[in-house]
Amino acid sequence: ISSQVMRLSDSLVRRLRDYFRQKHKQRDSGGYKNLLQMMSPALQAEVAVMNNNQWVGSIRFLKPLPEDQLQHLTVMLGLELDHMLYPHGEQIIQKEQELDRLYTIQNGTVLQG
Repeated sequence: ISSQVMRLSDSLVRRLRDYFRQKHKQRDSGGYKNLLQMMSPALQAEVAVMNNNQWVGSIRFLKPLPEDQLQHLTVMLGLELDHMLYPHGEQIIQKEQELDRLYTIQNGTVLQG
């Protein structure tokens, strides 16, 4: 179905195209969590640390943790994280919203208003 038939603005068409490109990339990497769960605990830990150590270590409030605790947290996060994808310009959190999860930004910009 063309954008003219659906009467979509050029801006919305671009946002949709970008979103589905990113969604396709995300789907390609979606088996990571399943692969981790099939591994032995030692392999899970090694792979999770290698894949998540850099970004977990860059979180300011975690820097004071002893190395063994930081590594344990990194493994747990690697096993439990769910990747979400939000289109450009979409509001993710409402002002005054009570949060029940930690958001990390892999790519993009967060604006506080």
